[in-house]
Amino acid sequence: MPPEALQSSAKGTNVFMPPEALQKPPRYTDKLDIFSFGNCVLATLIHQWPDPSHPTILKKGNLVALSEYQRREHQISRMSDRESSIFLMLIWKCLENDEKLRPISAELVEDMLKVSSKLSEELTAVHQFKQCVLQIEQLQCEKAKAQDRIKHLNSTVQECTSQYEALHSRYKESEQKVIQLETDLVKLITQFCKDNGELQGRLNSYQEEIAQLDLKNQQMQQEINALTLHNSNQAKLKSQLVQEKTLLQQQNQEFTSINVHLRAECEQLKGDKVLLVNENFKLKSHNNELSKKALLKQRLQSRLKSKIQTLLQMHEEEISHLHSPDLAIEYDQDLPETEDLCFLNFSGHAVPEHWNLIPEGHEQLRILCSLERKLREGDTWYLIDATWGRNWIGFCVLADDKPGPIENSCLIANIYSHSQGSVLLKDELKELEHYVLLPEAVWCKFILWYGLADGSRPIGRKVIEWGIPATFQYLTVEVYPI
Repeated sequence: MPPEALQSSAKGTNVFMPPEALQKPPRYTDKLDIFSFGNCVLATLIHQWPDPSHPTILKKGNLVALSEYQRREHQISRMSDRESSIFLMLIWKCLENDEKLRPISAELVEDMLKVSSKLSEELTAVHQFKQCVLQIEQLQCEKAKAQDRIKHLNSTVQECTSQYEALHSRYKESEQKVIQLETDLVKLITQFCKDNGELQGRLNSYQEEIAQLDLKNQQMQQEINALTLHNSNQAKLKSQLVQEKTLLQQQNQEFTSINVHLRAECEQLKGDKVLLVNENFKLKSHNNELSKKALLKQRLQSRLKSKIQTLLQMHEEEISHLHSPDLAIEYDQDLPETEDLCFLNFSGHAVPEHWNLIPEGHEQLRILCSLERKLREGDTWYLIDATWGRNWIGFCVLADDKPGPIENSCLIANIYSHSQGSVLLKDELKELEHYVLLPEAVWCKFILWYGLADGSRPIGRKVIEWGIPATFQYLTVEVYPI
């Protein structure tokens, strides 16, 4: 053996050290002595210093790792059949790569006691066999002596008849003993062959178990990879939830500002009501010549009062609707077919032909609040420009100018065709800041009332179920389809 095989930076002799003691950092446990004991037993049986082969082998173009047992198979093969039947299982247990699979000291003592008992039984059988052979040789010598005596003592046959019969009986008994010993020897040989077959079967079963353990190890590695991918997806979902929470907070702030504007409008209307009452008192002080006109004005004022009260009640209802947790209610109005309205494009027209028939702002708000706006998987929601949506809210709540046709060309990056789902959006668009999502029923109403501006297209996106199956799932609109 070359001197380099005995040199190592780790403590101990290199060829007697287990794999965990040769790693960086090395790990020393009581299982290290078990591994070294297996090497010592092997070296004692074959009368040769341990010489393990290379830890890897090239097989079909790939490097395959060898176990410590496989690295010493060329030396294990030098053991005799008798030695293999007694010590092979003990050596195989001690040379396990995984320190957890090696036997503990108590188990090793039990195995050595079993080996010792087997050796003592074999030694006892051999000793008995040798005694039988010696007895047979002794009997053969006695038989020869007896024959010589018979030849020399033919004259004294009658006197030695009794002795001859005794010797003959002893000879028969010895012969029976020899036959019995031969029968016992055959039984011992048969039992030895049977035990050898059982040990070979156990060895085959252990090899099958090793193959099954390797397969389980591969399956566990695949499960670990799947869990790693699952954790990365969960982190992505967490970041998305944080973004959605921020968007919901921004939306809540907008609703709060709208509520403030509505309350200010109500206060202004109440002030207008007081002014109108004061004006009414002034009108009553006019001359009798204008009594008819004063009466007419009073009637007009009474009508105006009723309208103002009606408007105040409607504004209060709108405010309560904006603060209610569920704005979705059933409605009885018959909506037009989706195929007729979702893709209407009033090409060449700034506004629809029925522009003058569009309901007032508060009426539009009431109609849209009555429409269902819950997310359902498979439904289609539409994107509109957030600026146009703020202009429409100003028209409905603050009595600003009426918005023009729906403008969403600023959201579109490219258009492949006029069919649904073929509109490519610009990157990094944010909800409420760049666009607003509308359910299909609300979109149809907007198309019916305002139409689409030139260069704009319907931008429909599906509602999907997102999250981790059977753990955390929620419905969301897939703005950027994968």
